[in-house]
Amino acid sequence: MKSKLLFVFSLFVIGSLSAQNSTDWGVLPYDFSLGSYGAVFALSENAVFVAKNGHVYSSVDGGQNWADYTTNVQENFYDIDFEDLNTGYIVGDNGTLIKTNNGGVTWFSITLNTSLDLYSVTVTPNGNVWIVGENGITFSSSDNGVTWQENTTLTTEVLNAVAFRNNTEGFIAGNNGLLLHTQDAGQTWQTISINSTEDLYSLEVDNNSIYFISGESGYFGQNFEFHVSRSGYLIYHSNDLLNWDTTDFTNNFGLPVSEIEVYNSQVYAFASSFGLCDCCSFLVGTYDFSTNNMTSSYSDELTGSDCDHINMNYSDFHMFNENAAYVLVGDRVLKMGETGDFNYFSTENFQNPVINFYPNPVSQDKLYVSSEHVNTRDLAFDLYNINGKLIKSFSNITENEPISIENVPKGVYFLKVKNHGSGSSTKKILVD
Repeated sequence: MKSKLLFVFSLFVIGSLSAQNSTDWGVLPYDFSLGSYGAVFALSENAVFVAKNGHVYSSVDGGQNWADYTTNVQENFYDIDFEDLNTGYIVGDNGTLIKTNNGGVTWFSITLNTSLDLYSVTVTPNGNVWIVGENGITFSSSDNGVTWQENTTLTTEVLNAVAFRNNTEGFIAGNNGLLLHTQDAGQTWQTISINSTEDLYSLEVDNNSIYFISGESGYFGQNFEFHVSRSGYLIYHSNDLLNWDTTDFTNNFGLPVSEIEVYNSQVYAFASSFGLCDCCSFLVGTYDFSTNNMTSSYSDELTGSDCDHINMNYSDFHMFNENAAYVLVGDRVLKMGETGDFNYFSTENFQNPVINFYPNPVSQDKLYVSSEHVNTRDLAFDLYNINGKLIKSFSNITENEPISIENVPKGVYFLKVKNHGSGSSTKKILVD
């Protein structure tokens, strides 16, 4: 674990911003322009998913290239979680629940008996799924999402987050200081008092501790639209659910916290603010409750139309390890990398691809490539598995000449296409 997060922040469209202590954070240039909120999840250091407004974007090269996969759902997405490399769930507005069984290649809807907004989903180590949302509603499944048990008897408060420490012990955080605790896999829930009436969200647990933000989870208006807002003031921590430590992040850094992530007992906090003066600010800080040490990693301000891209009182944060962390904020993704610098990556309009692969899924161990715009002999191909591991490389392929996929196990793969250094793109391939 790095003792201090240092990163560079620059925007692909609006140019460089003055950064403090800047070495290894950056904004990925792909414009996730659909909607103001969503969710991000990293399956590995390089394999990451972004869910926004009915779309699922995926990258297997750490954000260099993105593929856009529609889900046939036109709702806002709020949370995403994966059970393993193949099975994942996304929840959102109006009772939206979608699932993938093939690593995100395809998503299908699961009908729940509700039109309430669903804000959080988590998968326990043994594969049980828990969902929470508006009006105190919860859903759970113990058979991989085939059947669901609905519960509306716990509370009428909005439930913002759910997390399980193991297969039996879990927590739910909600509005008006509501914190629920189960030790029997959700059969019964008890209320834990924290002596606060603030809204609780961004719930994180590890083997020893529980962490969450206390503040306001509501809505803010921008451009005649209303957006989900999370403005936190205190970060809570406890090892025994009786004694609570807090740190006032706002007093130290001047901005409300919108999301936290915990790694190796350190809290990584993302803070942001959108002002009425058409300006916005954001920063990342770390806090260690064992030493009461808080570190400011980065802070900056934007004004004018720039805030249309970082328009934030809402964000989502996921850390895979100390070498890879992603923050979805507005229409951009911030990435922490293990190197001391950050390079901008080329992108392609994946909704109008110029390079075609067939058949997909691959059959008879052969894959073909064609293009109306480039000579395929000028292209190089790298085949990666879903963890970002390089499986095979190909080059000097004549159009409609078969690429051998022999001895490649069945599963989901990503084919990175490079055009003599002038650009690259990534396509998802299914090997049957």
